[in-house]
Amino acid sequence: MRKKLFGMIIFVLILLYFIQIYFMGLMNEKIVTQILNEKRFFQVQNINYQKGFFNSHLEFDIFLKQEEFDFLSPNLENYPLHMSLEISHNVFSKNTFLGVLENTSKDFEAILEDNIIAKINAKFFPFMKNDILISFPSIDFSDDMAVLKFDKMDIVINLDETKIYTLGLKINKLQFSSNQDDIILTDLSYDEKFKEGIEINNFGKDLKFGNSSLSLKQIQIQKSKIEDLLIDFSSSKNDISAPTFDLNLDLKIKSLILKNDIFPMFEGNFQNIFLNLEIDKISKKAYEDFIMQKTMDIKVLIREFLSFNPFVKLNNFSFSKNENKFISKADAKLSLDGYKVNVHAQSDVGVGEFFPILNLTEGFFIEKDGKFYLDLKANTMIRGEESMELNGKSYALEGLVID
Repeated sequence: MRKKLFGMIIFVLILLYFIQIYFMGLMNEKIVTQILNEKRFFQVQNINYQKGFFNSHLEFDIFLKQEEFDFLSPNLENYPLHMSLEISHNVFSKNTFLGVLENTSKDFEAILEDNIIAKINAKFFPFMKNDILISFPSIDFSDDMAVLKFDKMDIVINLDETKIYTLGLKINKLQFSSNQDDIILTDLSYDEKFKEGIEINNFGKDLKFGNSSLSLKQIQIQKSKIEDLLIDFSSSKNDISAPTFDLNLDLKIKSLILKNDIFPMFEGNFQNIFLNLEIDKISKKAYEDFIMQKTMDIKVLIREFLSFNPFVKLNNFSFSKNENKFISKADAKLSLDGYKVNVHAQSDVGVGEFFPILNLTEGFFIEKDGKFYLDLKANTMIRGEESMELNGKSYALEGLVID
């Protein structure tokens, strides 16, 4: 009896093993169909699909769509890519998809080792969110014109069958040098989380809400340098049907060194730079029109932006130079009728000590107990009663109206 029961258990386990392979094969077949039917970002040609029960093999050529990737080259049709994928239909295998994206153009043979652009690694489970890892190999290229060094870049995408939920990017080091430019970037990390997920077919088409973060150990451009940069950015809806949304930006920089041979008045070494900014009731239409370049008519964009009475709040903008600190905060209520603004700033020294060009603004500050202060209030909301108050003194002010 025990032997029969044990035999039945073994039989059921073997049966379940083959059943999961069958259903994983169906799921993978659906993914392959989605890839081959992609029309928006690229066109697929020269398909070689060898379907098996345990494993499958897929190869095809990719022609990127010019309208989506025009920034890469004006002649993308001359640079087809080749993709090869090994597909496992076993849910217990280490990888479901193992892919290699290759260059087919002789123009990049000197830059890419073995012509490999990227390697793709994906582990899929049915009815779950899964990760796709895209790894780009290191590049070390130089000639008489330029030097390009690239030390490892990874992109991680978390998604299910229909939506993308997170995007991640990591770069260890990137260096580009030429006769005119010299850029070095180290330890870059970027993460973006979408609150409701993005439909894969709509990716990049319109505004999506979520949280983004960018960190950077160091970036050097020419002689200027930024160390320990951290940016957190979030956007959220006011409600489902609202035509507006809110933004929050938080920026921190440990050290900023500015060197400019052409404009030396902008040079300086700054530490502990902080910026926290909130903007409420931003027009989604104005934002999308600007980002998607649907219109570049500044007057139209400003009118659309002001039509929902946005509120801007600068909670903190501060920095130090030579152990002297500058602190400021402000808020502004904006509308088509005018604006209402409050600004407060405090400095340990005259602001011209930070940038010589700011000597022109020192007259707006008053000195008290060894520090310099600015208090500004302006209101143009009511026509005929426009006013401005600077450090306690009142002035008449003509309002700004967007006709």
